[in-house]
Amino acid sequence: MSAFRTTARLGRALTLGLLALCFSCGIARADAEAPLDREAYMREVHDNLIRFGEVYRSLAFRYVDQIDPEAAMTAAIHGLMDELDPYTDYYLEDEAQELDDMSRGQYGGIGTEVGLRGSDKRITIISPFEGSPSWKAGLLPGDEIVTVNGTAMAGKALNDAVKLIKGPVGSEVILGIRRSGAKEVKDYRITRQLINIQDVKLAQLVDPATGTGYVRLVRFTGLAGENLAAAIDSLKRQGLKRLVLDLRGNPGGLLREAAAVSELFLAKGQPIVDTRGRNDEMIKAIVSEREPVFTGDLVVLIDPGSASASEIVAGCLQDLDRAVLVGESSFGKGLVQSVVDLDKEAKVKLTTARYYLPSGRLIQRVDYFQDNEVLNHVADSTLADTLFHTAKGREVISGRGVTPDVEVKAPRQPWLVLELWRGAHFANYVADRAAAGKLLDGPAGDAMLKDFRAYLDEKEFKYQPRGGNQADELKKILEEEKVGDEGAKALEALLKSLGGELDPQFLSHREDIARMLDLELVNHRQGPEARAREALRQDPAYQKALELLVKGHRELERVLGSVD
Repeated sequence: MSAFRTTARLGRALTLGLLALCFSCGIARADAEAPLDREAYMREVHDNLIRFGEVYRSLAFRYVDQIDPEAAMTAAIHGLMDELDPYTDYYLEDEAQELDDMSRGQYGGIGTEVGLRGSDKRITIISPFEGSPSWKAGLLPGDEIVTVNGTAMAGKALNDAVKLIKGPVGSEVILGIRRSGAKEVKDYRITRQLINIQDVKLAQLVDPATGTGYVRLVRFTGLAGENLAAAIDSLKRQGLKRLVLDLRGNPGGLLREAAAVSELFLAKGQPIVDTRGRNDEMIKAIVSEREPVFTGDLVVLIDPGSASASEIVAGCLQDLDRAVLVGESSFGKGLVQSVVDLDKEAKVKLTTARYYLPSGRLIQRVDYFQDNEVLNHVADSTLADTLFHTAKGREVISGRGVTPDVEVKAPRQPWLVLELWRGAHFANYVADRAAAGKLLDGPAGDAMLKDFRAYLDEKEFKYQPRGGNQADELKKILEEEKVGDEGAKALEALLKSLGGELDPQFLSHREDIARMLDLELVNHRQGPEARAREALRQDPAYQKALELLVKGHRELERVLGSVD
């Protein structure tokens, strides 16, 4: 009898809770996105809640096996949310702590932002935090997480993947990663650490003669605006006149901090971003509320790892023609989440609005709702590839994230170099040789490259060329089918064409290998900030930003379309 009362009570509570949630989320504004009759809509909601209760009751008392009431309800809630967007989720008591951890910017994990991408909702790396375990392991924006500790991620909710990836400090997690454009899955064994994120990673005056400064902002936690303002004030005391703001790999964070960062560069009263939802309290026009901290020439760097709050800052500055954007198109996350406390044991994080930039365009890429029969939002014309204009009349497109004014693609590293980096062989070589007192002096020249090649043999490095996993499978098939020498020779030729032998690949890419070794040598001898400076020296997007700033304000205005 107690099982009956528990189940019935849970069903009634869910019905009442969902009805209350419908009212609190502003059903009265249902006509803001689609011309629905309010009373008809509420009747439809009520009728379907009754239908859901009947299905739930039938399963609870008539299904062949007794179901777990809470587990069944949790599965039903997650099933509904899976039909919405990648960021709406349901948290029970033990999981709700994750929301608080992320807002504080401290937790045990590998240090990466993940999201869902594509109509098949692949668990995808948005951006590894610089210096984190995932960054050191070589994970990249766009990498698909296929497995976590052997558990397949296909069809998993985002929150389920995050729970598996996080864990106690010092423990290990094994991620099966498929890189964009590749078929093979590679395992990465990563040790979890305490992730304590610093908003401002690097701030320096890179050229005192021209007053050019550089600031790398890696996250938008609770003090991002304050920390960036302090960094800029410090650089101004050193003679700052022009600035490169680096938002690459920044997965975002708090909306209020996106506004706080944006207004450092804008005149008081200028628009920053609109949030538009069905609830009146989610319809906001956020404007700059202070005088700017920096009014000089500004270039902002973005890439596919720039998301959410980063896109608000970059897109706002672009729409107002305040900065020139350099790099690659951003990720495209323009959805606002709010956390609703259902009771002492559960919370729901649901998308309640979208971000719209000053031009009127939407940040969010449209892939999450393609072929979605649950959502009624086709009446919103800004969801599609709609044309908008910046303050000075330049064309910008909605629904694509933020596209840079000057595109500079990151250089593609050879497969061997990526494999060595993912395995931390460059850093380990420098550390091991230094500990043994055998690290050669100077930069990575012929002698050091020869020693590094010997080190790879010492560590029994096995080079697997791109496509090597598929080649191994094909080899098994050839053996099973007893194709003979002709098939084996053809496969050997194929592997050779893929660069299957280490020595020829090492020789072919010795300059790239030397550059990576030089970065680790600088890190060992002068510290991580010096390493970051050396990496920037080799960075084409950063060098393009410097070129634009050195040419002066007129060149930036030309890019912005203000002068011929």
